[in-house]
Amino acid sequence: MQSVIADSFDTTSLLGSQLGLSVLLPVTVTEQPELTLNNYYNIATQYNTLNGEVPKLRYFGVGIKGCYNADDGILSSAYNPERTDMNLYQLIPIRCRPVDEDLSDSERAKYRLRLRKTLTDGNEYFLYYLKVLNFNEGVRFKSINTNTGAEDTYELSTEYLNPKPKKPNTNVTIETAATSIVAYCEANVEISGKEVLEYINVAYNGDTRYAKISEIGFFTGVDREVPGSVVSNNQSVAINYTEACYTQLYNHATWLGTALSSEDMTIQSTFQITSNGSIAEA
Repeated sequence: MQSVIADSFDTTSLLGSQLGLSVLLPVTVTEQPELTLNNYYNIATQYNTLNGEVPKLRYFGVGIKGCYNADDGILSSAYNPERTDMNLYQLIPIRCRPVDEDLSDSERAKYRLRLRKTLTDGNEYFLYYLKVLNFNEGVRFKSINTNTGAEDTYELSTEYLNPKPKKPNTNVTIETAATSIVAYCEANVEISGKEVLEYINVAYNGDTRYAKISEIGFFTGVDREVPGSVVSNNQSVAINYTEACYTQLYNHATWLGTALSSEDMTIQSTFQITSNGSIAEA
């Protein structure tokens, strides 16, 4: 198991901030289907509307262009994402299956943004760009010591319904709070070399140097059952499956990269999503 983020940046997109504020306020979420990954990749575009539903943070995707060479030697640096970003710098499919060897129904349920595409070897594949996030318990609170960084659990109490005012310190020295309270929820990210190498082996002729994951995106969307097809005995068979619709980038994180150059290598990490929109490795 490898830690994901070191020497990193994470940025909440403008689309993420817009959604967060729209959900908080008694206003209608502005529909902009042209600013979705569904529109960009031409995936389930006929279902790419909200119809009164509210997008939720449900998925993650990975990319391979989150860092760059900082000198002529061995130093690397991570790119700092812009708030205007609506996709990763180089999003790659998490799964890449030959059309006649597609995922089973139970496996397919773990992934989203399914696209049938002919790759450089001339063969057709089903590509799956996103994977479903697994969340732990609901929203919780923690206290953080602003001097030491130490964290502890925090519980609300009914006594706060009758708050007592506190006088500010009258000394000329400006005081800062010793602790801060944060609301957060944890989401688990897991991805393996076995998954990623399916695409690397085809698109990059098995050059595992490209299997260096250096960016991750957290995406919002609406789960919908949509029609599709699989190939069985050289025949197209109709199916229904769950697809991400109205998919938008919420948060973009970059770092120096984690290699998934063999099938037994994995990235397993827990991320904390906080009330201010930031997402960081726990």
